Amino acid sequence: ELAYGANARPGIPPNSVLIFEVELLDITPGLKPWVPAKKHDTITTPSGLKYIIFAQNKDSVMPVKGDDIKMHYSGFFLNGKMFDSSVERAQPLPFVLGLKMVIPGWEEMVALMHKGDRIKVIVPPALAYGEKGFQKLIPPNATLMFDMELVEVGKVKYDITGAEKHTSVGGTEACIVKQGAGASCGNGKKICVHYSGYLENGDIFDSSRRGNKPYCFTLGTGSVIPGWDEGLLFAKQGDKLRLVIPYQQAYGENGRPPIIPPKATLIFDIEVMSVQ
Repeated sequence: ELAYGANARPGIPPNSVLIFEVELLDITPGLKPWVPAKKHDTITTPSGLKYIIFAQNKDSVMPVKGDDIKMHYSGFFLNGKMFDSSVERAQPLPFVLGLKMVIPGWEEMVALMHKGDRIKVIVPPALAYGEKGFQKLIPPNATLMFDMELVEVGKVKYDITGAEKHTSVGGTEACIVKQGAGASCGNGKKICVHYSGYLENGDIFDSSRRGNKPYCFTLGTGSVIPGWDEGLLFAKQGDKLRLVIPYQQAYGENGRPPIIPPKATLIFDIEVMSVQ
């Protein structure tokens, strides 16, 4: 029952007792938490995060909500036992800042870093996985410790300086940031787009980059908000554009709580991937 049980495998009959000859060739010690070479001040945020800066790159870019982030990290319990590491996988973790793809403590910490910074942060349970923990990996009410290096900050919010501007009948403004060369969008056509949606204060509330899959729909059928149906009529395949949509052409006076507040003007940065 500790091998293949009653199920047969090629060359292995059911209910077989298996014998393996094993030679242990090497043992690679697991990663250990970073230890500062000299005394560093511990900074405590109002929310309760505690962090130490190991390396700071003040001349580099700081991320804002909506940016594409790549982070190398190793996560430890306070006893030093590691529970996860992108370093061991040799693959930094990608996520979009502000979309709650990571724990709240990370959302706060990353916004305080520069590209290239290396920090150690202690995250209290309320800013990690709380009373429930996470699957079998993180127990309830666990305080977590992360060694983090901000590897990449992708600035994806469009700069509309000098953009060609159009206004739809309903008041949606379309700013063409980059001209494509493909087919024009039109009512009844299937459109596939990548998009990120922002409130006027800059908070990101949705993005197709969360799942890295374009959103597809038929234009002019009411399957999207009116601002999209009207604003995308100015676009063609390959275009990058920003739509500034008044609340009347978005989610109206009531909004869509808790994500979209009442009477919210919405901003979408859109790339038209295909038009059929």
